[in-house]
Amino acid sequence: MTHSETVLAWNNTFFNSSPEEYGSYLSDDFQFIGPAPEPLGRDAYVGMMYTLKAACPNLSNSLKVISESGDVVQGSVQMAGKHTRGFDLTPMGIGVIAPTNRSFKLPEEQFTLTFKNGKIASFEVEVPEGGGLMGILGQIGALPG
Repeated sequence: MTHSETVLAWNNTFFNSSPEEYGSYLSDDFQFIGPAPEPLGRDAYVGMMYTLKAACPNLSNSLKVISESGDVVQGSVQMAGKHTRGFDLTPMGIGVIAPTNRSFKLPEEQFTLTFKNGKIASFEVEVPEGGGLMGILGQIGALPG
């Protein structure tokens, strides 16, 4: 399987499998950089994604692979959803955000995934204005203040 195919399989796993299987694609020292206020390790990243999925059961993304060179895959992703359940951001010091029943659609974000020993070691996202976690919170009317 190429790295590009692995990225697409990993993305599909998020929507159709368990957090453990989704996390199994990531290295022990994985880093998620960009959309969250601070870089996240593997467990924190997987937890945040599944918390978002629980809060927005209709969550979707349009992940596209643009290029692959060696251990680096570049692409784009655009997420959308409707916040219909509690969004637990307690680990980030924000608390649980009660359902707002508001929809969000983030701007398209460019990403770079780097592989190490067959696993995803880093996921770096260029966050445009209105993107990332703060973009979601803003669009659902839940920016911490």
